[in-house]
Amino acid sequence: MLDFWDNRYREDAYAYGTQPNQFFKAMLDRLPPGRLLLPAEGEGRNAVYAARNGWQVTAVDFSAEACRKAQELAQTHGVSITYDVVALEDFSPQEADFDLIGLVFTHLPPGVRQLIHQRVAGWVKRSGYVVLEAFNKAQLGKLSGGPKEESWLYSAAELAQDFKQLDILNLQEQDVTLAEGLYHNGEASVVQLVARKP
Repeated sequence: MLDFWDNRYREDAYAYGTQPNQFFKAMLDRLPPGRLLLPAEGEGRNAVYAARNGWQVTAVDFSAEACRKAQELAQTHGVSITYDVVALEDFSPQEADFDLIGLVFTHLPPGVRQLIHQRVAGWVKRSGYVVLEAFNKAQLGKLSGGPKEESWLYSAAELAQDFKQLDILNLQEQDVTLAEGLYHNGEASVVQLVARKP
């Protein structure tokens, strides 16, 4: 998997564009700047947008190529982000009190998904938020992006269970039109979650 992602991020173009994910952006824009964690952030489109708006950003991805592209994007916009090149299973933040954690198309296999989501719920501070957008199981067979195995696609029921220790404010499956770079384009079936730590 690492070779696949390194090769994708080695391309000149930004695989998913340089603009932030719209669902994540809508939530971020409603909150005062604070500490943000972006697991599996890829090439930095969400991290750089947040940093430009005053957030202290920590991004994580196992691809060094993703980190390189993200830092180039940050430099282009005159901002700074912290970027850790490490597998999510091995990531341990020094200070686990984030105001917001954004999971943007962070697709993980069963077992790992539950583990990482449980950790995310622990890393967010009290009254902090978790925002997630991912492909749901109806995405299988569509050409607009996402994993090709159903077990890597998410359902609202799975996410409700994963984040049951948080207050779920919004959880829905819906069809959207994506226009995110080369690899997220067209009609897509997604699941969206906003949760708050009590």
